[in-house]
Amino acid sequence: MPQEAKPQPHQARRATLAVRWLFSGEWRPALLVGLVFVAYMLAQVGSINGQDVESRLVTVVACFLIFGVFLGVVFVTEIKEVPEAIATRRCVLTGCIACCSIAVIVGLSLAGIALGALVGAVLGYTAPWWSQGV
Repeated sequence: MPQEAKPQPHQARRATLAVRWLFSGEWRPALLVGLVFVAYMLAQVGSINGQDVESRLVTVVACFLIFGVFLGVVFVTEIKEVPEAIATRRCVLTGCIACCSIAVIVGLSLAGIALGALVGAVLGYTAPWWSQGV
């Protein structure tokens, strides 16, 4: 008697499992910053004039939100006592992504984005020292 094959999960179930897998790893901070960036870009598509008050407010709020996510990652990394190599890598990566995202949102040139990556890497690398004073 042949053994019955297990039914395949529904597509929505697969997508749910994939999203859970993505957000369960150490890439969670980077994905969060990326999602905030995508949400900001979708909000800007609806804006006709980039210089109106609402657009500037959205820009400021998005920058604070992205930097807040970076600070949250730094402090959670300190609280959870993650091994130093993983914590440093996570903070540097999140700092680079956060500062580059802010540079793109503000509308800086490629040199400004590169400077944002450098500043983010330095902030992430030095996070264990400056986070104790905050």
